[in-house]
Amino acid sequence: MANMRHLKSFSKLVICLSLLLGVGCAESGIGDSTQPNIEETDTAQETRDAGSGDASTPDPEDIVSPSDAAGDGDARDGSSPDDADIQTDGDTASDAGATTVEYLACVLGEAEPWSECADPEILDFGTVMAGDTVVRSLRIDNMGEADLMVTDASIADPNFSIRALTFTRDTPPDSAEVALPAALLAGEALFIEVSVSGTGTGSSLEFAAHMLEILVDAGGTDPETLSVEIRGGYGNCATGYYDCDGDASNGCEVHLDTDPLNCGACGSVCAADNASSTCVSGQCAVATCDAGFDDCDMDPSNGCEAELDSIDDCGSCGNVCGFNNASALCDGGACALDACEPGFEDCNANQVDGCEVDTNSNLSNCGGCGNVCALAHAQTQCVAGACELDTCLAGWTDLNGDPSDGCEYQCTFQSANDAPDANGVDANCDGIDGDITRGIFVATTGSDSAAGTMSAPFATITRALTEASSVSGLDHIYVATGQYDGQIQLVNGISIFGGYDATDSWRRNGGATTRIFYNGNVGPKIAVRGDTISSPTTLGMLDIATGPVNSGNGSNYALYCKNCTKLTIQNSTITSGAAGNGQNGVNGTTPADGRPGNTGGAGSCDGSGWGSGGSGGTSSCGRNGGNGGRGGSEGKNDGYTGGTGAIGSSGGSKGRSSGGHGGNGVGDRHGTHGTSGAGGAGGAVLAGYWAGNDGRNGTIGTHGHGGGGGGGGAGQGGWNVNDGSGNGGGGGGGGGCAGTAGTGGQAGGSSFGIFLVSSTGIVLTNNSITSGNAGNGGRGGQGAPGSSGGAPGAGNRYCDDEVGAGGNGGRGGNGGNGGHGGGGAGGHSYGIYRDNTLVSGTLPGTNTIITGQPGSGGASMGLSGTNGFAASY
Repeated sequence: MANMRHLKSFSKLVICLSLLLGVGCAESGIGDSTQPNIEETDTAQETRDAGSGDASTPDPEDIVSPSDAAGDGDARDGSSPDDADIQTDGDTASDAGATTVEYLACVLGEAEPWSECADPEILDFGTVMAGDTVVRSLRIDNMGEADLMVTDASIADPNFSIRALTFTRDTPPDSAEVALPAALLAGEALFIEVSVSGTGTGSSLEFAAHMLEILVDAGGTDPETLSVEIRGGYGNCATGYYDCDGDASNGCEVHLDTDPLNCGACGSVCAADNASSTCVSGQCAVATCDAGFDDCDMDPSNGCEAELDSIDDCGSCGNVCGFNNASALCDGGACALDACEPGFEDCNANQVDGCEVDTNSNLSNCGGCGNVCALAHAQTQCVAGACELDTCLAGWTDLNGDPSDGCEYQCTFQSANDAPDANGVDANCDGIDGDITRGIFVATTGSDSAAGTMSAPFATITRALTEASSVSGLDHIYVATGQYDGQIQLVNGISIFGGYDATDSWRRNGGATTRIFYNGNVGPKIAVRGDTISSPTTLGMLDIATGPVNSGNGSNYALYCKNCTKLTIQNSTITSGAAGNGQNGVNGTTPADGRPGNTGGAGSCDGSGWGSGGSGGTSSCGRNGGNGGRGGSEGKNDGYTGGTGAIGSSGGSKGRSSGGHGGNGVGDRHGTHGTSGAGGAGGAVLAGYWAGNDGRNGTIGTHGHGGGGGGGGAGQGGWNVNDGSGNGGGGGGGGGCAGTAGTGGQAGGSSFGIFLVSSTGIVLTNNSITSGNAGNGGRGGQGAPGSSGGAPGAGNRYCDDEVGAGGNGGRGGNGGNGGHGGGGAGGHSYGIYRDNTLVSGTLPGTNTIITGQPGSGGASMGLSGTNGFAASY
């Protein structure tokens, strides 16, 4: 019997695996007992301690329960000890480091090397005939932790041969023969192959031996023995005969060549379906077939298997009833087409070729006979009976994604990067000149509350710029034709392209234009403004224009850009309107004339009443005339000197006695004239914008001087006269005031198609650029004449033959004239004006530049402004 054994380092543990294998234990000194004798444990232990007994072959009484060895008196878990609890050789439960020995013999018989164990586990060779060799095998599995050694394997019958083998786990496994003794490592297996040959010595002789003995060295003093039962015997019958009943008394009773109950082998009964059977030369054969059946496969084992009313054998063997792509019927031995298979049809109505058309893939019969699969400008394919677009013909695209109209859009793919161009070429064949995935759409018919798509565009470019600034990847604005009023502020990296027809699938047909027009009056007039465009930004196919400046002298800029180093303007029309004229200067004004001096008072021929001096004339600018001197007192007395006029005109001398006349005051000291202001010339860029030079204001003249007062006449006195008093002098006239100056005229505004500040690197290609007429400079204001000085007051000449006459006052001086204002500079007309800017390439390059008329310099009575000039760039 097959056996299994457990061993430890210093003890031997035996576990019978009869439940697993149905075999007994490996032979050893332990015998057949698998349970220890618990009651004799102490005595056995004492005996071993004393050194008596055979340590290599312990008695059953020597087996000690681990729990009892520990002194508990009970099993480890409180139940009866199991196989795992058994110890030998006097070991105690403290041997925690012991190594487990576990192996088993697995009878395979004729099975593959790694098959499950046979049941029963007997090497059964049956009857081995003369000249035959029968092979059976078993496997020894080492399932423990210890390495083992298989030292020998033998059968006490010289007709048996034994060899040891190893097998891989490949499919199929490879084998290798090994010599005994052979190591059996932990976790590995060793195979024992047993073969026996027939002796030819008689009928049904038993084998000489009934056990295979295998010796296993498990680490003990003596090897352990695995015993496996052998069954079978030798046979030797006459040719064609066999001992089927195993009874030697009736010999070889069966002729295997002809017996239908033992045909070719004992118990092999000949019985054929739908036929009568016979045994011929040890092989079953069909004698006759039943009606309607035939032995078509010539295999007697299944009789007359073929029904002659079947599709495969319709009327006779091998007459297959079938049609292409169709089911068939065999009716009374005749074939007929039953039904077409799904996806096939009999379009030619000829059953000979069956259902000849695959309507799932046939372009002429797609989905049914006569259904031609054809689409415009496309190659088609018929898939599962449906006509599908395969590929578009060269130069055509299925733009709308609707295969029913084929490849309806004529386009040749050129590049995945489709930047809008002057020719409106759709390079990526997405339906527009541009890239729909990058675009925001604007049309005059749109709404700023829409989505900004082709079907729902915005209404203003400004709304689209706001959207593009907040959504990554949307950096193109596609603007339909029409006029868009208002100023546009460019956004860095966001390009604007015009010329699209929203009514024709947003194609660029080169017809109507996209016009950005600004006609506002606040600040400089600018249609498109950019500031710091440092990422690639393009303006293409746009009409950018401003209206004229109708008020003031403002300049006009169709496109203004500062720090725009990455801007490209292409295929566009840029037109600035007329600039404003400069305002005229203001004329000066003339102040009031000086007031006349007053007449001096009368003296007395023979009395004491001297004449008072006349008061000086007044002046609005403070240049009053001097008062006249009064007359001398009665008697021999001098008159008084006339007063000094402002500022510094001397009065007339006094009359000397007796009876001398007073002198006239100094007059006619006029003011100087003012100078004219310079005329304006040119201009400069200030704070990033153009500033023309205004005419300068004229300077004011000086005021005239007040006239001096006349001197008073002397009184009369002497021994032979009647004394009298002198006459008063006349007052000086008030001085005239200076006329105010004229102010300068304003410079005329300038018109710029494109105005660039610090924008080196800007690219201008294929543009038409036109600047409007520049504004004229304003006329300089005229300086005003100074006012006239006041007339002198007359000295009184009463009784001047006796007493002194008063002197006349001096006339007031005239005020100086004011200077004339200069005329303002005329404005310029520039197609492209550059300040600290170099345009990429040379100018004009591919651009057309037209200028308007320059502005005229403002006229002036003094100095006129210079004329502006016109320049393309």
